Amino acid sequence: MAATEDFRSRKIRVFRNGDVFAPGKKLVVSPRVYRNYEQFLHNISLEINLLNGAVRRVYTLDGRAVRGLSDLCDGQSYVATGGELFKHVAYRVLDDDAGAAPAAARPSDAQPPAPPSYLRPRPLRRGPPSFAAPPPAAADGHLSAGPQIFGP
Repeated sequence: MAATEDFRSRKIRVFRNGDVFAPGKKLVVSPRVYRNYEQFLHNISLEINLLNGAVRRVYTLDGRAVRGLSDLCDGQSYVATGGELFKHVAYRVLDDDAGAAPAAARPSDAQPPAPPSYLRPRPLRRGPPSFAAPPPAAADGHLSAGPQIFGP
């Protein structure tokens, strides 16, 4: 029975370390595709495009290090790092997906973080642009057109 479990494929979801906005990448881990853990790490590097190079470590959502393909469980979510320390943040784990973590692995009161200020819409400004100042008014209330060329 143990030999048949070794050849079963596992569906997992992999997040980038510290990226709370990305939904994660769904992967199928099969011993027919990945002969060893290094091949798995190389494929994750190609799939999720870390900012600082190749994937060197994989962690569970609670921060435990994954040491090999046998540590991966079907339906779980993992975090890929490029050698830096694991960041404990609220990753976007969705309930309706097959790769979602069980509800016990997530805090129930976790709110998604607010988007950064550069993604929020700006309020609309009404009126003339700031660089177009109105011409100065004359003392008698009429607009002056500058020096008069035709005079009496």
